[in-house]
Amino acid sequence: MIPLNTSIGNRELSAWRPVPGVVWVQARVSDYAAKLAARGDSRPVMQGVFGGYLRTFEFEGKSMAWAHRLIQRYTRDKTTSRASTNEPLIGPNGSPCSQNPEFDHAHANRNSGSFTAEIRQEAVLA
Repeated sequence: MIPLNTSIGNRELSAWRPVPGVVWVQARVSDYAAKLAARGDSRPVMQGVFGGYLRTFEFEGKSMAWAHRLIQRYTRDKTTSRASTNEPLIGPNGSPCSQNPEFDHAHANRNSGSFTAEIRQEAVLA
């Protein structure tokens, strides 16, 4: 099982479990955010524009396996996604799922860090 607050996905679309039984999916591309907003089972929980486009949606009763399938499906549908940027899908341990010599491993898990963790915690508690 993937631990709480461990992200999966890539820079454009990622997911994590802030608390048991809840999955948050974060979109940094408006196309993905529109798809997530159109779903009947999503609830917007956070948005921002500092540092780029950002929308985060909450899904109750979903698993990380479900989130992984969602990310795979959404990124497969968009041909300008990961394939055009050569950015690998990021696994639960923060390392790339595929080997790419041009990928900056030091910045593989862009959802980590105390600032993001504080935002997540405040949003969950709100």
